[in-house]
Amino acid sequence: MKATIKKPITGGTIKAIPSKSMAHRLLIASALTRLDGTPCDIKIEKTSEDIQATVLCLESLFTDGEIYCRESGSTFRFLLPLAGVLGKECDFYPEKSLVQRPIWPLYDELVSHGCKLSNIGNIPIHIEGKLEGGEYQIPGSISSQYITALLMALPLAEENSILRIIGRLESAPYVDMTLEVLSKSGILIRKMEDGYEIPGRQQYFLDDDTKVEGDWSAAAFWFALSPYANVKVEGLDRSSTQGDKAIEKLVKEMHMFSESSIMSIDVSDIPDLVPALAVASVGSGKVVEILNAQRLRLKESDRIESVIDVINSLGGKAWETETGLAIDGRVRLKGGEVDPKGDHRIAMMAACLSTQAEEEITILNAQVVNKSYPSFFEDFLALGGEVTFEVEGEI
Repeated sequence: MKATIKKPITGGTIKAIPSKSMAHRLLIASALTRLDGTPCDIKIEKTSEDIQATVLCLESLFTDGEIYCRESGSTFRFLLPLAGVLGKECDFYPEKSLVQRPIWPLYDELVSHGCKLSNIGNIPIHIEGKLEGGEYQIPGSISSQYITALLMALPLAEENSILRIIGRLESAPYVDMTLEVLSKSGILIRKMEDGYEIPGRQQYFLDDDTKVEGDWSAAAFWFALSPYANVKVEGLDRSSTQGDKAIEKLVKEMHMFSESSIMSIDVSDIPDLVPALAVASVGSGKVVEILNAQRLRLKESDRIESVIDVINSLGGKAWETETGLAIDGRVRLKGGEVDPKGDHRIAMMAACLSTQAEEEITILNAQVVNKSYPSFFEDFLALGGEVTFEVEGEI
């Protein structure tokens, strides 16, 4: 589906969609609470392809063991050790870019603690055996999802465990979200200087009808537009553990008067904000340097390359740096056609860049927004934008 932005948004108020990251964690906690027959449902007002993947995969985990993760990295990485600790024999089917994203640090720890897995690269990924407690070591610089996966699974092990983080933990707020859900579920985790102590033989007890809070990651695109349009987002918790709530402060700082023509932003803890920060950077009147973004190369696309390509193809100026990218916010966009490369956040970024473009912007394969934000274009229209859609391939 092609989406052509005829007119950018002008302003208005929308309600935040449920947090995808929090939904994954709460859905798992809910399923584990129900293991002993305790009722526990999660309230999710709107869903997405990734959230639906976790719902369906949790059902399959306890029935036929055929786990179709689609392209959801959280679903795949969170449920793999969970299958191990529950002693389930399962086949995991990752799709598209997820097949290429790294799994080896988690894979190695599962194999060395009682699980048998098929060779890396084989699809499906077969797992059997029983995950045992003990001492685990995970690098903190590749993906916080490995740490979340073990934090959620190891409380169910027969033995106590220690999870050591090697090096600096990046994307630490995502682990904070996990610890919040575990605490709400009655799970005890003890923080150590270099990791966590995890007592075994615990049971999940999450309150029934727990509601998923609003998603700062999705709302970030609307905050990025706040210097150009009167946009308001309701339903967000400013005391949330979501790291992406930093977008509000960063956009304000970016557009404040400053004698400096350069602003540097370290995104090691907030990598998913980069496409929204790119929107805010264009038109900021300064060069914005985005630092420590290397892990963006391992998303649905090489997100450093994708952001740069989209901005440059629209007539702007962006370039790669040693640890990320830089955007010259003094260069006005012209417009044109962009390919989001199958990446939902790149498609949303391209649509929002229309506020700074002189001409129309056409987005190929625009339906990729369904991965995280199916109602994105609905909200875009509600905020005063004008979009025409065309099914690609039609004459």
